[in-house]
Amino acid sequence: MFMPTVTTPSAITQEILDFCRAIEPAHGPLWLELEPQGWAKPQNAFLNVGFQVSMHGGAVQHGWIIWLAEHTGRPLYAEAEFHAVWAAPNRALIDITPKADGERRVLFLPDSKMSFEGSVVPNRLHDIARTEISRTMVEGNRRIAEVTAALSDKVRNGELPMGVRVPVERIMLETIAAHGVRLGFGRNDLCPCLSGRTYKNCHRRITEPLPR
Repeated sequence: MFMPTVTTPSAITQEILDFCRAIEPAHGPLWLELEPQGWAKPQNAFLNVGFQVSMHGGAVQHGWIIWLAEHTGRPLYAEAEFHAVWAAPNRALIDITPKADGERRVLFLPDSKMSFEGSVVPNRLHDIARTEISRTMVEGNRRIAEVTAALSDKVRNGELPMGVRVPVERIMLETIAAHGVRLGFGRNDLCPCLSGRTYKNCHRRITEPLPR
């Protein structure tokens, strides 16, 4: 099954630099070693850093974590995730938020024109491979980011209950179907839409309308 690996880039390539400049021309990306605090929680950077500032001073530095999606060692696309790190009193930038995947170093792009106002900020994406597959993955992830932001706002405004689930797999499958891209799901694999049915009895008819 086609499943890209999303991780910290191993190097700052020209493609990564161009992507970062398109987001924030005034700054360049920086390598930051993680110093996760024992009380800090993954996916809660803004709360974590705000609490750290209240305890130890310093300031919140908003910006973007830069990720790279690869398949078989080849880059597909870059992704920027809105984030915050601690600007310590000595001005050092420190990422105190633990990463669920165990990352020990991140590529961070400071962006002082951004601030966290309570709403989810959609991720930014940049197609590197410029293939049909990479274009499909970028479009699908853009749609997922937009839906996530919209649902988060509705939850925050009380229009939807807490815990509402973003239909990530269904959005990606619909995007795959629109592009007619085959990503190698086996006929007897469980369908990635999480229906519990096999792929051949579920979304294969949508993503692969023509027989092989």
